Amino acid sequence: MKIFDLSGVILDFDGVISKNAMDIILDFTYDFVNSHAKIPKIFIENYVKNLSAFNAKAGVELVLSSLGLAGKIDKYFSELGSLVEYKGMKMSIEEDFWGFMKFCEDNGIICRFFSMAERSWARLGLLGEFFKDRYFFKNIIHPKSNPVSFYQLKDEIGIPLEKLLLVDDSPLALWSAKTAGLKTAFMANNVFKGSDYKPYREVIDYRINSFNELKKIFICKRVLV
Repeated sequence: MKIFDLSGVILDFDGVISKNAMDIILDFTYDFVNSHAKIPKIFIENYVKNLSAFNAKAGVELVLSSLGLAGKIDKYFSELGSLVEYKGMKMSIEEDFWGFMKFCEDNGIICRFFSMAERSWARLGLLGEFFKDRYFFKNIIHPKSNPVSFYQLKDEIGIPLEKLLLVDDSPLALWSAKTAGLKTAFMANNVFKGSDYKPYREVIDYRINSFNELKKIFICKRVLV
């Protein structure tokens, strides 16, 4: 295992803190679009995956407008914003997330959330006691697909970028973070899989499946460094 001098971690929400949020968003988006215009699910899957590191509103506006559905944009975001359950499946926080947050607190590891979801959207409320301002960045201007977004976080988090680890399921977001100097960890889920990881593996330092595996990265650093 690679050993880095890490002092902080940045976590994505959709697909990382809540792995099944990506499954639900994908199914909801596919059904929404297909209720107005028929299109293959593989297109929606690829689009949602690519969109996850970009400004969500701009991306959805583009695809809906391209399909002649510009008048449905507000309805889509209204329903997406309140989405925490779909077709009997509830969005859930990974069970080992809570233990990881306690581990960070006990060991002085700074933890922040960087999600392209808006703070007003219902699913972020699943964070419970961690749905507080101090866990979120205040001045996010650019999406995670732009390395500039990570340069701008440096002053706010107060840690050199090379001592920060981004945990995300989007390989593009990880590429962007690596370009800015952060360390990177790919969190696999049902939507982002090994086939998504492979083209970006040179810029990804760790490939993990759980917060318990993430914890080991920091434990190993403390034992061996």
